[in-house]
Amino acid sequence: MTNVLDKTESKGLSGSILKIIACVTMFIDHTAFSIVRQMQLGDTTNFDSNGELIKNGIYYLFHVMRGIGRIAFPIFIFMLIEGYFHTDNRWLYLLRMAVFAIISEVPYDVAFNLTQRQMLEGKFIEFTDQNVFFTLFLGLLAVIISDTLLSLDIDIMLKLVLSGAFAVGLAAIAYFMKTDYDAVGVCAIEAAYLFRKSVKIIGYEEEYPIRCNVIFAGLICTILLFSGVKEVFAYAILPLCALYNGKRGQYMKYTFYVFYPLHLLILGLIKFIMFE
Repeated sequence: MTNVLDKTESKGLSGSILKIIACVTMFIDHTAFSIVRQMQLGDTTNFDSNGELIKNGIYYLFHVMRGIGRIAFPIFIFMLIEGYFHTDNRWLYLLRMAVFAIISEVPYDVAFNLTQRQMLEGKFIEFTDQNVFFTLFLGLLAVIISDTLLSLDIDIMLKLVLSGAFAVGLAAIAYFMKTDYDAVGVCAIEAAYLFRKSVKIIGYEEEYPIRCNVIFAGLICTILLFSGVKEVFAYAILPLCALYNGKRGQYMKYTFYVFYPLHLLILGLIKFIMFE
């Protein structure tokens, strides 16, 4: 398969294009959850006499935007694993996840978890749930552990058992931390790694690159269904991944890292201004 770091022109979608699509759909999703949701809940005309939400325009707008947002996380997992197999330093890769998990937590809470009153009182962080970088960090750590174990000269069944045990343990940490996509997200990352590792070993991706990418993406989406029925919309990424050409495209190494906390901070400021 063509190296993901190859920047030459090619038909199809490069990794940078997929990342842009993920960022745009994530922004739509987060706008729905931080702004549209507040508009919906803050207007009494959106409720019937029993206190139930009326299925009006803003109701459907919210759910359509949230459906579009299901595309983002599977793409990030897809590209996370692609990046892992081509990174020069996996520990530096992991460190970046940890650093941006910490950086993003305040913007995440400002956008989703804190009210204007709480912020005016000086509260800018809380621990109800944690941002997606914590999920990516724990999932990537599970991948690094599994990759290390699989390289050892020991019984294959022992390798798999140990890899599974570490992955389950890290998934449990994500669950109790209440990270975005929590245990399901970590399991999806680990499964994506195992799939990509296996097809590399048997050479399937060289022979059937498009089919491999579709199965790869489909596996991620199927696991994410365990986090909620709305994740069915994630399957919209299948044609996108079928068009993935294995190339990096434009150099956008830090685009997602910066975009994530920045867009959350902007949404949080908008919410602060608009809603009490």
